[in-house]
Amino acid sequence: MFKHSAVLLRLTFAIAFVWALLWWPVRVLSANADTSWLTVAAVSCWLPVLIVAFLRIAGVAADPTRAAWLMMAIRASVVVAVVGVLRIHRPDAEFQNCYVWLILFYVVSLVVEVWEVRRELFFWETAEKDK
Repeated sequence: MFKHSAVLLRLTFAIAFVWALLWWPVRVLSANADTSWLTVAAVSCWLPVLIVAFLRIAGVAADPTRAAWLMMAIRASVVVAVVGVLRIHRPDAEFQNCYVWLILFYVVSLVVEVWEVRRELFFWETAEKDK
């Protein structure tokens, strides 16, 4: 359980760090000074991390590659759902104000996730060799 919570914390920290890093420039440089799209993008890419972390703790996705595929599928589904909701309810949403943040947080969470899976697979291979 400790290992899974460490992965959850690292992914959460990465998303929160990028959000905090971008909050001030978005606030200052944006014409309407609205950081809500930044927050929506961060939360929509963080929710799949939370869901898969609980599935891993429950033992549903104990294998790191299975967990990675599950997280990618859930994240892609959530991002597609958010884009669909935005296209229906906010057709006036501009690309640079909302979709850029979704793409950025999607890529950041994907990079950190792949890094974590590679780390876990390395530890699994090392443990298998030691047996």
